[in-house]
Amino acid sequence: MLLAKPSLKRAGTRAIHLSRFCIIAGVIGAVSASLFFSSAALADTQQECGDSYLKTQDLQDAGKLEEAIEQAQICSQACPKLTSRAAKEMTSDCAKWQTDLESRTSSIIVEVVDAAGKPVTEGSISLDGEPWLEKLDSAAHGLSKGPHTLKINVKDADPHTEGIVVKEGEKDRKIKITLPGAEPPPAEYSIAPWIIGGAGVAVLLASAVTGGLVIYDYNVMNKNCNEVTGCEPDGEEAVARGQVLGPVTTGLLVGGGALVAAGVIWLVVERTGGEEPSKTSFFVAPIISSDQKGVALGGSW
Repeated sequence: MLLAKPSLKRAGTRAIHLSRFCIIAGVIGAVSASLFFSSAALADTQQECGDSYLKTQDLQDAGKLEEAIEQAQICSQACPKLTSRAAKEMTSDCAKWQTDLESRTSSIIVEVVDAAGKPVTEGSISLDGEPWLEKLDSAAHGLSKGPHTLKINVKDADPHTEGIVVKEGEKDRKIKITLPGAEPPPAEYSIAPWIIGGAGVAVLLASAVTGGLVIYDYNVMNKNCNEVTGCEPDGEEAVARGQVLGPVTTGLLVGGGALVAAGVIWLVVERTGGEEPSKTSFFVAPIISSDQKGVALGGSW
């Protein structure tokens, strides 16, 4: 039994040393892993800082202001994580570039309406062949200067393309785009003014006939009537007819002229979008009484 004790003691000592070795090895491994990952993360940050710094300048020179602003923002976030003097200078440059670029960028507000002038809210817009706005929100959106092509896509309608030119630095410019609709039906015109005008022409022709008869009767009266002997039977008939046909001719002349004028006015009003023709009326009526004969004219406009 006494001979076994030294062996047990040595075994216990080896176990303790082995345990300490494992602990030390674990600590060293953890520290090494931490240093490794920290070094990798630092390398990634350095790469991101440098890449965004260079891309900001290249995009700015190419006139792609919106993309340049995005890279300047990445640069402003990545470079401050580095402690070198160069990284601090890059951070300062990116901040200045971002401010300058934002002042130079432009923004537009796209308002889409249908053929009737009503706002359209369901749809999307692509810019220069690339997806841009997923909805029509009438909000301001940044856009670089120069010519652009907007393509409006609305449900149940053909895509509509609109070209615009954006100036540098203009803010919240409103772009109103009217979607084409169905062609309006051809205007329907009333035949009433033609009827009225035709009636007027007919009345004027009638006045010419009665006027000719009045002239004929006047000549007959001059031949068959004098102050000494009076009028012969032919002269008396001519005088009687003249007394009737004279006022009638005057009335027909005035009435026919009024009808023609009414027809012309109606046509003009109808074709220029003025007062509805249906609200326009005109009438001609004969007047025959014991003491006068003629024509009554009237109407509303």
